[in-house]
Amino acid sequence: MSEGEEQEGEAVGGDTDCFSAACSAVSEESSGSGSATGETASPSEVVVPADRICWSGTAARDSPAALETAESAGGRAEVEVAAEEGFALCYPQGEANSVGKTGWNVGYPSQADLKSDDIAYIRFLAKALVKKHGFSARNVFLSGMSNGGEMCYLQAYSGDRTFAAIASVAGLTMKWIYDTRKPLRPVPFLELHGTADKTSLWEGDPAGEHGWGGYIAVPAAVAAMIAADGCTAYSREEPAFPRSDRVTLHRFSEGRPAWKGGPPCEVLLYQIDGGTHSWSLQDLDTCREIWRFFKKWMR
Repeated sequence: MSEGEEQEGEAVGGDTDCFSAACSAVSEESSGSGSATGETASPSEVVVPADRICWSGTAARDSPAALETAESAGGRAEVEVAAEEGFALCYPQGEANSVGKTGWNVGYPSQADLKSDDIAYIRFLAKALVKKHGFSARNVFLSGMSNGGEMCYLQAYSGDRTFAAIASVAGLTMKWIYDTRKPLRPVPFLELHGTADKTSLWEGDPAGEHGWGGYIAVPAAVAAMIAADGCTAYSREEPAFPRSDRVTLHRFSEGRPAWKGGPPCEVLLYQIDGGTHSWSLQDLDTCREIWRFFKKWMR
């Protein structure tokens, strides 16, 4: 949930310099800003800075693409996975508020002055990249950490079909979203969250006492996605990750079709016992787990 805030726990090496060195960075026209209530604008009205559009040199026409809406992304690990798997990797940047902190407009009190419609922005950006570079329109995925995770939930609630699957790391559902909207279509969804996260509290903060505005508990946020996806089966797993023994995977499956005639949706919750506000890279290979999940939903 950070707007320029340092993460707890391990450093993740998410500076844009390492992305620029490891990837081809190009400037791309994308979506415009509108109102926070849902106005949309032409995809050509805003230019995304060159150092925020990055992808592996192996990505080619018809490659899958992943957008990462994170202030601190998964670092070199994420770039390495993109290079090995041959998918495009894009890092768009949210707008700055009145004190210069960038972030995605999800309704924090500090974002009261923002007018950007970031749901439309990210959607238009994805479509612009597909059109310009020939990436697979069916295989576009969205992930984000912290504030970017909140953006993932907003996109999931929007009902739009741009993204084949969505993954949030340390993200939450703001109370205003939960109270006024509901997910409009099934979408495969993954949440990875530490139970000792002191920024995005596992137990939630409905009254907004910590300054971000009210948000619901992680299990409740995931439950909303389970209901939207119509999942009817559950399994509790303790994966044998070599880095840690404190990861529990809650798998909700046998949901509604992810698309017409497609496989049934799943919702995954990676519970990191004692985990902090981070990518949990000391516990598991988060980037590979996310991509493994995304690959299940490729067409």
